[in-house]
Amino acid sequence: MLVPLLCVLFAAVAKSGHGADIVRGTEVQPHSLPFMALVVSTRQICGGTLINETWVLTAAHCKWPAEIQGVIVGLHSIDKEEASKQTIEKARLVVHPHYNATDNDNDLMLVELSKPVKINDKVQEVKLAESGKYPEAGVKCLVAGWGLTNYTIKKHSDVLRYATATVIDRQTCMSPGYYGPNRVIPDGMICAGGMKDDIGEPCTGDSGGPLLCDKVQVGVASFTIQGCPSKRPSVYIHLSKDQLEWIKKTTTNQDQVQ
Repeated sequence: MLVPLLCVLFAAVAKSGHGADIVRGTEVQPHSLPFMALVVSTRQICGGTLINETWVLTAAHCKWPAEIQGVIVGLHSIDKEEASKQTIEKARLVVHPHYNATDNDNDLMLVELSKPVKINDKVQEVKLAESGKYPEAGVKCLVAGWGLTNYTIKKHSDVLRYATATVIDRQTCMSPGYYGPNRVIPDGMICAGGMKDDIGEPCTGDSGGPLLCDKVQVGVASFTIQGCPSKRPSVYIHLSKDQLEWIKKTTTNQDQVQ
């Protein structure tokens, strides 16, 4: 069964503690990924990335089942007081016009903020892959978030954690033992992770977070096989040339509808 890397109760996150992993992952050095954003609502969290002072990129399925309230940037620990934290309400949401909730195609959404964030050494914009080139199989990448560290007891991480993810070619990803034979992984998606030397994997609550290859964002966390750890690759929406063009057009066109 396939499930979004979606998030459960935000209240549970507020009570989570230190000492657990992003499913065998590692805590990042505080504020070493200054573009990370926590997307919150009354019921759920997701990850996201700050692409400029007033826009955050995340996954479209993060809009359901509750209304998104806003984002937090400059965040490492959810529980601890941090002077670097900036909480910004959302002004509007722009879901990709061709998003398909059934098969997760174009699972992208942009969150416009009600006011610009303050850029500093702990809050910075992410670098997007300008060429939109599909990452080659075997490339070592990174994914980060505050998602579940224990799928059984639904325990989220208090601190930002990362996992490594090796890109897998789509044919292998659709083979038996992975997502095949009943699930097609189109060329708009990237399979990554689940290899023997990968450290950790994303889980529920890490949706919308970045797939970073050579410090450049090439994808957005979308879904995985149910259960963490699944020891199988997760699937990311590829930031292709067309997707990058949609992002650019949306963030510069103030007439986009919610």
